[in-house]
Parts: sequence; C-alpha cells; structure tokens
Amino acid sequence: LADNGGGGGGGFFDQLGQNYRAAFWMKGSQFHGRFLPSHLRFHINGNALYALGDERFVAILKIVQKAYSINMGYDGNIYRWLMSDGAFRYYNDYAHMFVFSDFIQNYHWTEYSLARVAATSARTVLIHGGNNTDAPSLSRQYTRLSDDWASGRD
Repeated sequence: LADNGGGGGGGFFDQLGQNYRAAFWMKGSQFHGRFLPSHLRFHINGNALYALGDERFVAILKIVQKAYSINMGYDGNIYRWLMSDGAFRYYNDYAHMFVFSDFIQNYHWTEYSLARVAATSARTVLIHGGNNTDAPSLSRQYTRLSDDWASGRD
C-alpha cells in the first residue's frame, strides 16, 4: 500500500496514524455484512489494530486462548470472554479499550458495493473480505479504496 504523498490528506497511512494514536487495545470493524445472530455479530473483526505492547491486554489474550477453541474464531472469542459473567470485572475496567472504527470495514462472506461504501463511509480506507458487486472479476479478493477517494480528491 502506498501513502498519498503525506501532508495529512486523509490517505491510508494518514488514517492509520490517526487511528493508532488514541489509546486502545483492539481497534477495527464491526461486521457490516449479511445477517448473523447477535452472539456472533458483536465483535471487532480480527483484521484490526492491536496494542500488543500492553501486558494487561496480552494477559487477557492468553486467558481467552485457554478458555475457547479456535474453531469459533479468535476475534469472536475475545468478545465472548469479555461478555461472560466470569469476566465482568475485566469488562468494567477495560471495555473502553476495545474500539469500533470505520477506517476498515468487515464484509466477510458478503456482497457489497464499493460505490455505496465510498458514498456513505468517508473515513473507510480498507475493506476486509466480501465480494465487490461493482467489480465481479475481483470476487473474493481484498478491495482497498483509493487514496484519492479516501482523501476526498476524487
């Protein structure tokens, strides 16, 4: 991925830097795709930014890893554990460190229109998964919004 030339114009790396500066442990997209039951839908997708330098967060990840099978998906397991009754103190103390953001949007296994995302989500610079119905030949590939679009220069 290439920067838009610097200057704070809102390109991919500018957006990434803005998203990384605020305190968080995990920051990324909620699910934007097809219907999923609420117990699967509520989590930050694993294609996210992580603060792996924070020992408290890493300790929680180790607890989650021991508590749940990877078959459910590690990203969903983090929220499954955080919302469990046994973790209520962790939830009270650290829920604010898990931040939903629209710089990336998760459309796993779902069709989406890149034109619609561009028109409705000015801060989105990366789309994770899904099928762009505006370009069927790109089906099942990652699609990234252009730096020109992300900076409002299109």
